[in-house]
Amino acid sequence: MRNPSRNSLFIGNSHLGDLVFSLGVLRALIMDSERVTVAAPRKFHALFAPMLDRCDSECIDFTRKTYAGHWRKLLRTTWRTRFDRIVDMRCSPISAMLSARQRQTPRTRDTGLVVDQLASQFAGHLPQIHVTDAQIRFAAAFPPCEVVFVPFAGWQPKEWGMAHWLKLGGELTAAGVQVGAVMSPNELARAEDLRALGVACVADPDPLVGAVFAAHARCVVGGDTGMMHAIHAVRAPNLRRRRDSFCLFGPSDERRYGPWHDPEEPQVRGHVLRGGVYDPAKRKDAQHAAACMAAITPQTVLAAIEAHRD
Repeated sequence: MRNPSRNSLFIGNSHLGDLVFSLGVLRALIMDSERVTVAAPRKFHALFAPMLDRCDSECIDFTRKTYAGHWRKLLRTTWRTRFDRIVDMRCSPISAMLSARQRQTPRTRDTGLVVDQLASQFAGHLPQIHVTDAQIRFAAAFPPCEVVFVPFAGWQPKEWGMAHWLKLGGELTAAGVQVGAVMSPNELARAEDLRALGVACVADPDPLVGAVFAAHARCVVGGDTGMMHAIHAVRAPNLRRRRDSFCLFGPSDERRYGPWHDPEEPQVRGHVLRGGVYDPAKRKDAQHAAACMAAITPQTVLAAIEAHRD
């Protein structure tokens, strides 16, 4: 990072969690470049929009399309440009097809947090999401909650199960705790039973509205999901100084994808609650994943929350 780049290209991941993990890489690239072009799905552009104000920038919609249409669009948009530097988080062949003075395809080992490994390659920068005033205002429209759930995941076997969420939500609301939940709009129909318990459900198309809402809570509970990682990375004015995230792990490896420690935010703490034993040979086995998640009991989660309440 010693030689400033005049014009850089960042090819981001298509999944929210992976994109959050790479935000430290993008932050380092922005601080080292005069101009940055970012290729990422349009729905996630808000993740890094405030960072891009630091330099001349352009965002390319990299939403996945059939017949590799998103790759063909990226090639059409950028092939005439000579970049000083390309950072390709997808490790794709397209970065070799573009004109560049320097190319980087960051890779991580099977041991150690992915976030820490990327930070070691890019000047120690960790993921941070700096939200806009508009997102803060939208999130403030919902009632404040002490505990927020993140009940759904992109892959359903990684979810904890609605019966467990209802049991935990019932225990908390019976004790007078204000409980909320964040999700995407197409998941709202699956949350009817939570809403019946009095859980405030936030389902905004902008994932950062839900992330800011959750980041104001005292405790956040959810699985190994992109939304949980986004909440852990949110930095905004007037956030609670202390925040505990309880991440429920089953089929995935918390040693690689667990919450990271940010020295700039020592009061934001992440905790892992594991169900079963991690088995890399079964990480995509739906039956194994569901069994691991089911092994985490509501009583275990409730005890963890109580142990870290003020």
